[in-house]
Amino acid sequence: RYVSIASLSVVSSFMVLWIVFGQLGMLSLPAALLPDSYVLAVIFSALAFWRHRSNLVRLKNGTENKFGQKKKE
Repeated sequence: RYVSIASLSVVSSFMVLWIVFGQLGMLSLPAALLPDSYVLAVIFSALAFWRHRSNLVRLKNGTENKFGQKKKE
């Protein structure tokens, strides 16, 4: 029920699948553009982790709110 974990899982899966599909030739991209697209996928994933860094700290400390749970005051 932690939304940040789900978001980071999705973005990580996107990055891995983009690279796998690119290596298998399943993307409609010229081979010369594949390395650039891999870099963009990694940057996109890194930005998501950067954006969720405070949530990760709260998860580590056990203070992150669950989805549907009211915020503690």
